[in-house]
Amino acid sequence: MQIDIENAEWEMLENINIETLAQNFAQVIFEFHGCNPEEKSGFHQRITQLRRLDKHFCPIHLHFNNHGKIFYSRGLFFSTSIEVSYINRKCLKDLGFNESQKIEQGILKDLDSPTWLANPEIPIRFS
Repeated sequence: MQIDIENAEWEMLENINIETLAQNFAQVIFEFHGCNPEEKSGFHQRITQLRRLDKHFCPIHLHFNNHGKIFYSRGLFFSTSIEVSYINRKCLKDLGFNESQKIEQGILKDLDSPTWLANPEIPIRFS
């Protein structure tokens, strides 16, 4: 299932039964809006919904959408819109992964491309 509903995703997540979502979908893809970590407004709502989603789905790919608001903070560039692909945790178990295993971070070359060609691609850095 793909969800790109221009900032209504947070309200949708509040009003959906995540267990029902997990029973019906192996993967979900979101474009999350309003993801500026420096803005306190709405943070509680966003983190609550992400935690609910995390109980049944594991993020497998992240991409900053470079068409939204791009900003610089703490030495890095960010976007307020983030595209996240999730896999159902049940599928991970079916594939032989378990919670104690660490899935190694990797960079898949040439997987992403800028959403807006006039803006540079924004790399995601994990430390």
